[in-house]
Amino acid sequence: MSDGEDGLPFLNWGKLGGDLRIAHFMGLNSLQIIPFLSYIIIQKIESMMNKRVLIVALTIIYPFILYSITNQALAGQLLISG
Repeated sequence: MSDGEDGLPFLNWGKLGGDLRIAHFMGLNSLQIIPFLSYIIIQKIESMMNKRVLIVALTIIYPFILYSITNQALAGQLLISG
């Protein structure tokens, strides 16, 4: 995204793709998202085995999502096309 280009309202992330700020945002917020979702899982699920499986799945899947978002930005693609 070049300087002066229109971005999304409030966040000013690029509309044309290739904006690494989205991946940066998701990476930094993983420090809050993973513990928060883990807390919700612990509160809502009764089976201890299911809790463990869901929390482990969350901590394995999230980095792959982050990797995908980063690769899309590096390739100059939009996060969500529409």
